[in-house]
Amino acid sequence: RKAYMDRCAVLGMKVHYQLLSVAGGGGVNSARDSESTAGEKKQMLMDEILTFRDHPALLAWYISDEPDGQGVTPDSLLITYRTIKELDPYHPVTIVFMTPSRAAEYRDAMDIVMADPYPVPNSPVTEVSEWAEQLHATFYPEKPVWIVPQAFGGAEWWKREPTSGEIRVMTYLAIIHRASGIQYFIRHGLNRFPKSQAMWAECGSMALEIAEVAPFLFFSAKQPGIRTSAEPIHARAWMNRGEILVMVANTSSAPMSFEVKIENIDFSGEADVFYENR
Repeated sequence: RKAYMDRCAVLGMKVHYQLLSVAGGGGVNSARDSESTAGEKKQMLMDEILTFRDHPALLAWYISDEPDGQGVTPDSLLITYRTIKELDPYHPVTIVFMTPSRAAEYRDAMDIVMADPYPVPNSPVTEVSEWAEQLHATFYPEKPVWIVPQAFGGAEWWKREPTSGEIRVMTYLAIIHRASGIQYFIRHGLNRFPKSQAMWAECGSMALEIAEVAPFLFFSAKQPGIRTSAEPIHARAWMNRGEILVMVANTSSAPMSFEVKIENIDFSGEADVFYENR
């Protein structure tokens, strides 16, 4: 793990450090040690925090994967949270939920709330926007919301992975509906689960796109109201230093003609379409 973190630091990458095996948070392959005493488990957790709390690659501590579906109680994670914060008050603690309506039960055990809607191909992609809106309504302005889009498929009960278009619309739906972080989920790496290099490459493309518009997303002085003429069209607007960014996502499976109206903005002129040179 030390070699992994060191390599990430060299590459300029930040690591969302997974503590599931020592934090008691459950999750796939968390390998919880049922034979260790509570004191032994706490010592293992403390050793991990003390080893990496000052590492330049550390982004956040991830303590529980879907506790609402694993039978992990809020009280047990609160103990873990307090232990971490005593040793490292500077890095946030995160939890991922599979049932957004239950996330509030764990409010005191995390700094960032995350959710992992995986709709393809069983549900509409708007499940992403619904979950993001629900969590934002519950936790704003106390805690940021991060969404974990589905970047896998073709096994278990997901019969296929998302297309490039589906991963793109899920990502932008999350941002339009007030998520402030995106972390894609895969199972076993490229050419296995997921298999589509084209879909995964789309995630990299969007990372560059979002980095370019980050000043709007995080430093906007104003977010004008916005209305669209068609229900499948989701949109949001930001204003920063006299410029307006409009983000639009089409949730239907076909191209659509539509209008976007921005409230209380007196503007006449052309708009630049980012990344398309038109």
